[in-house]
Amino acid sequence: MAEFVGKILAAKNAQASEDFMVIARVEALIAGWGQEEALRRAHAYAEAGADAILIHSKSSTPDEIVNFAKAWDFSAPLVIVPTAYPMIA
Repeated sequence: MAEFVGKILAAKNAQASEDFMVIARVEALIAGWGQEEALRRAHAYAEAGADAILIHSKSSTPDEIVNFAKAWDFSAPLVIVPTAYPMIA
């Protein structure tokens, strides 16, 4: 995680324009590490300056993502891959 935080910091330090965004992808749910670890990583990435957090899951239902979104308490927006959960409108 520290290495990825360093990459976010480097990207933000190199940012020359507000049009450039850093979207940090959190793999914790995919890896089976659970919501607590996913939130820990997402918080670290947002604190490092990520403009948005991309979270996804290999679950066939959106429950994991919905629970993560309910627990997300940072101002950085969340991004999900919409094709994974077409039932969410």
